[in-house]
Amino acid sequence: MSNDELTDRFRIREARLSDIEHIFRIQQESLWVDKEDKDWLLAFIKIKSRRRLVLVAEKMPEGITVGFLSAYKYRDTAYIDVIAISKDYRGKGVGSLLLDKAEEKLREKGVKTVSLSVKKENTKALDFYLRKDYYISKVVLVLEAKASMLPCHGLSIEYTVRVTSPARIRRNTLRRATWWSTLIEPVDRLIYKKMYKKGEAVVVLKKKRIKGFAEYSLDSIVDVDNIAISSYLDTETLRILVCKLAEIGLAKNINLIRIYVDSSKTMIIEELENLGFRVVDAEFLLEKELVNENEE
Repeated sequence: MSNDELTDRFRIREARLSDIEHIFRIQQESLWVDKEDKDWLLAFIKIKSRRRLVLVAEKMPEGITVGFLSAYKYRDTAYIDVIAISKDYRGKGVGSLLLDKAEEKLREKGVKTVSLSVKKENTKALDFYLRKDYYISKVVLVLEAKASMLPCHGLSIEYTVRVTSPARIRRNTLRRATWWSTLIEPVDRLIYKKMYKKGEAVVVLKKKRIKGFAEYSLDSIVDVDNIAISSYLDTETLRILVCKLAEIGLAKNINLIRIYVDSSKTMIIEELENLGFRVVDAEFLLEKELVNENEE
């Protein structure tokens, strides 16, 4: 089917609050999600920020929502967080239309580089993005450990550890463990501050100065999607963060911790492995340079 025929059959537009039920239904078909994910989606659509983009694909002329895309913008870089298509419309070009429209709108916002991540076993998605001129630039490792097996004795008493809201953390000088953290933080922090109060984070301080933090969610595991320390050599802060996360998990009868780390952050990976973490999975970071039509 030609691109003109696709655009006649499907319309791409920016999402509205009234789309949330349709978007959530599609996300449920593609990913494991719960009510908190729905609340976050609603906040993400509702928040007024030029740093976020949500698009939906509608089948015409019925106007049925069959797919959506969400993305973050940070300066001249963007991160596509989710592309999800209703199961009855996969393989029909809807994802390609969403991606093309997102790139167009992001280019208009001054974005020069678009990035996204793909799990290593998702070869179909990887092939799709490579055909769309994306290239693999980094690898993110997924590490896991049993909380009950971590060596959490003899921690320094010079540090203070607190559990707080992610919105309260002043984090500009800290070193992130993953590339996507810098891209998504400005919008996420705005959402936490204004409309989403459920997030939790562990903060480590030394003489009232923040040495590190970790944002996490609890389900069947302690899922740490954002961890940062003052220096990649600051293994003591990393150890304190991990041990506090283990304590939080065990208090809820959760014995598994998962942390995401760029493969280039060798000091963090080495210390986590010393603590008992092991690599269980990996994701590819893909990037694409957006060329302005006037520059071609």
